Amino acid sequence: MNVLLRLLVLILRIGMLFVPEQKYTERMKHIEGPDEKNSGHDLHGWEYRKVEAPRSGFVHRYYYYPPRTPNAPVFLFFHGLNLDGRTFLHLKGLADKWELIAYDLPEETDRYTGDFEDFMMIVEEFVDVMDIKRCCVCGVSFGGSIALRLAASHPEIEAQRLVLASTAIVGTSPGEKRERRRMARWVGRQPDYKLYWFMEKVFERQARQYDEPDTARSVLDILRIKHPAFYRQVGVSMGGYDAAGDAKKVKCPVLWLMGDEDDLFSDKQIRKIKEYVPHAEFEVVEGGTHAMVYMRGEEIEKRIRDFCVHHCPVEQDTSKARL
Repeated sequence: MNVLLRLLVLILRIGMLFVPEQKYTERMKHIEGPDEKNSGHDLHGWEYRKVEAPRSGFVHRYYYYPPRTPNAPVFLFFHGLNLDGRTFLHLKGLADKWELIAYDLPEETDRYTGDFEDFMMIVEEFVDVMDIKRCCVCGVSFGGSIALRLAASHPEIEAQRLVLASTAIVGTSPGEKRERRRMARWVGRQPDYKLYWFMEKVFERQARQYDEPDTARSVLDILRIKHPAFYRQVGVSMGGYDAAGDAKKVKCPVLWLMGDEDDLFSDKQIRKIKEYVPHAEFEVVEGGTHAMVYMRGEEIEKRIRDFCVHHCPVEQDTSKARL
């Protein structure tokens, strides 16, 4: 986290002392649910699907774009904090070689206990239900941590290629680790209405940053505030997550994309990428922001395609097709 972001977080933490409980408890009642968010929204040919895990009864939600060739391999995507599977809508051109699945992380569930492994158990259940054995994996922002762990240590899935965008390896130094643990403890203590207020202010900052009327599309179309339970789970779980440990285990080819206008990570954190994943191909996207995967999907799609095809011709998948 860079200096300006630390200052912003400090200001917001002070502001949280004065949040009116009744007002924000009422606002939370109007949080848009996962089954409501697509109403009136153009999914550009993607389908919003659900699948129930037979053993647990847990309902998994995801966006799906069918492949243009039979038995195409899967490309699996994971989104960041304030976005969802719609982050990847403009990567649909990849369907000429892959079956596209953009997972929607649950926003509120009793399976969240504050451990990063909670996410992985949910994701592992999903790939098992979908019978995904081999795939390319892509993660954006927080979703990059999930993609990294999946590629590094999932015992039953072969990650053929890993693409990480708008993310970095954080929490590697003793100072960063202490800061993340302090933040995790602080987030864990906050009631829902205060976390909602905090994320509302973060949302407003993001809205100002991405309010660019001259661009072809706006990330504000899909940016939304989620249930505080999701932010608490992310904040607390990241306090103990060892990104560096996972990064060292990744053996498959890695493409790392970072926008030169993405101000979320420090230069030091970005430089750690080559230290922990020396075989990664690192590309700077000129003019790219933290939302570049959505805003500039066609360009990102081309970079991903060139990387994946260059390193390995796309092979057909013999697993059963998603119905």
